[in-house]
Amino acid sequence: MEYNELLESAARITPQWLAGFFDGEGCVSVFKNGDGLPRIGVSVGQSEPTVLSLIAIRFGNICNPSEKYSKKLGKRFFLVSWSGKSALPILEMIKDHVIIKRKQVELGIEMIKLISDAGQVCSVENKEKRYEIMEQMKNLNSRSEERI
Repeated sequence: MEYNELLESAARITPQWLAGFFDGEGCVSVFKNGDGLPRIGVSVGQSEPTVLSLIAIRFGNICNPSEKYSKKLGKRFFLVSWSGKSALPILEMIKDHVIIKRKQVELGIEMIKLISDAGQVCSVENKEKRYEIMEQMKNLNSRSEERI
């Protein structure tokens, strides 16, 4: 695909299309960072890397989708991901259109709003809220896995 064709294709990724794709192939999760604070992660996986590259371009993520191997599925797949505040643009774009993972997206946005700027101390109240969101997200994601 030529550069202009890639840009044109990336521009066709509408909020509605991306929300549907994300409902099937996306994930919002919370994990602990190096200092033990809960942090947000957003990823989209697919066996075909082209569409992931287009999504990455749409959100200014200049890296190629990373290649992974799923033992559970017995095949390779590709993944594009965001963490921390960099996840906000994709979550904001899909929040009004996502159906299955709506609560995860809403919690993800809430978590991002709690992330302090570099050098700022995280208050006890903020930490408690982040841990609360982490538990809610774990519960939602474990229920999603049970349906598979």
